[in-house]
Amino acid sequence: MINLSMQKKYTQSQNVGQNISESSKNKISVNNKVDINILLNRVRSENFKEKKKNFAFIICIFSIICLSGYLIFN
Repeated sequence: MINLSMQKKYTQSQNVGQNISESSKNKISVNNKVDINILLNRVRSENFKEKKKNFAFIICIFSIICLSGYLIFN
């Protein structure tokens, strides 16, 4: 049957994920630490790759425009 009550009622099974002890939170945070320099280097390398792709795309478009202009007006 559908419960139409507006009050939040938590059962024992719903509270399992919400009652995490402080020591387990510390263990989780220690295991998930990542060096900021590694992340920054990854971002820099991705930005460089993206700029390289954009530059190649612009050069291709420019050369296609020049080639089509040469073929049309020659």
